[in-house]
Amino acid sequence: MKTIYKYALPAVGAFTVEMPVGSKVLSVQIQHNTPQMWVLVESDAFKEKRRFCIYGTGHQISEEDLPMLRFIATFQTGQSDFVWHLFEHCDLVQVMGLL
Repeated sequence: MKTIYKYALPAVGAFTVEMPVGSKVLSVQIQHNTPQMWVLVESDAFKEKRRFCIYGTGHQISEEDLPMLRFIATFQTGQSDFVWHLFEHCDLVQVMGLL
């Protein structure tokens, strides 16, 4: 059954989220001063661990990591004082849209 789940995000850095296989990120926004990610899932599917990372505007991204990052969303915190960018860390086949 299709369901929308919500996942709280850390302030910055790399992290892993366990979610059903084939899940699709719908939106990232601030709710109650915490970044949240809303994801459309097949709630009966097997779970997988997916790797994400958050970079702030002006933060450096290593040249080595860049080809493996797929942009997900941009969101703001602190009354728009800070702008953050969420990426999913994927293998090259996923990044190129071949899966």
